[in-house]
Amino acid sequence: MYFPRIIKISRHRHRISYTTSVQSREWFCGVCRQSIETSYGAYTCDKGCDYFVHSICALGKDVWDGKDLEGVPEEDDITPDVVPFIMISKGVILHFLHDHHLYLQVSMLYDENKFCQACVLPIFEGNFYSCIECDFILHETCAKYGRKLQHALHPHPLTLKLVSPYESGCYSCDACGRLCGGFNYGCHLKECNFDLDIRCASISEPFDYQGHEHPLYLALNPEERPICHICKIKCISMTNTFSEFCAGKKYVRKVGARCANMI
Repeated sequence: MYFPRIIKISRHRHRISYTTSVQSREWFCGVCRQSIETSYGAYTCDKGCDYFVHSICALGKDVWDGKDLEGVPEEDDITPDVVPFIMISKGVILHFLHDHHLYLQVSMLYDENKFCQACVLPIFEGNFYSCIECDFILHETCAKYGRKLQHALHPHPLTLKLVSPYESGCYSCDACGRLCGGFNYGCHLKECNFDLDIRCASISEPFDYQGHEHPLYLALNPEERPICHICKIKCISMTNTFSEFCAGKKYVRKVGARCANMI
């Protein structure tokens, strides 16, 4: 009876509202992926998404930010599409994280001395943006990452930024646990201290892993540390592990975020 009426969770784009009964048919929870008993209440999307969540799943601290939004004016999306760069002319952009113009180029050969400033991966064949005044380079794909991001791993919106606020010039990604440089998505709330590198931030659910025939979803139990089926190493926690879900069956295959973003 004390459940909040309207909330926003990390696993869905729109707000969801509590309903005491669910239309009778087979529904699966958008968080735990288990079936929903239609005789009981649940949270559902009012935007026509056919999205339902168990009440207990929706109110989890890693999913919900703890705010009851009933009576609060709705912002349709907490992560509006704010473009990361201004198009100066054809093939020339001004990225919000760099002071100089970047020029679109095509790489025909691998150059071991060229690294993308966002993902810190080499420039192979393909398009990239380069600054003629300094050594700043971005993959064309990396240049298009949005300034704001809602990610399933964190209940608050994340903001794209440089690693310069960190004294060491690097940070530990909260998904894969690697020491990272380049761009990152971080929570603006100081008490969170949550960061995702570009590669982990680009992974969403359901995740189609080419080494497995079924879709993978983020697992839930933060206390469990399963062994990744790819690298055979224990994951940091279940909150950064992708698990198989098939027709309401138990999770049976685990892929750590570190291995997932190698694809």
